[in-house]
Order: sequence, then C-alpha cells, then structure tokens
Amino acid sequence: MFIGIYLHKMGKTTDEIVSACYNFASAFEKTFGSLRCLELRPMGFSENDPKLQLNKAGQRFRQTGEQ
Repeated sequence: MFIGIYLHKMGKTTDEIVSACYNFASAFEKTFGSLRCLELRPMGFSENDPKLQLNKAGQRFRQTGEQ
C-alpha cells in the first residue's frame, strides 16, 4: 500500500504504480519464498527478529526498482 501511495504522490500513472507493486511483490517472494505472513513468520513477531535481510531487499528495490 505504501508503494502505491508514494508513487501516486510522485505523479506516476496507474499502470506504472501497478507495475511497480507487482515487481516489488515478485522480488519479495523470490527473496523470502512467500508473501504470506503465516509462512514468513509462523511464530509471529518478537524483539529478537532479524531485520537486516528485509532492509537489504528494500534497499535493492529502492535503488534499482527491479527484482
């Protein structure tokens, strides 16, 4: 949802926003194996969860806009 709102504010067209969202979802699924919270975190969230891997994936998408 953030990507859609952000790109809308940046003046992107609906087609560009949809494409970016699909690309992000595809890259996320390729990196983490799923889009489903139940599969990604079957034990839920805790203070000890690793955060670096998600940050690297987000940075790669933000820098290149690609998978």
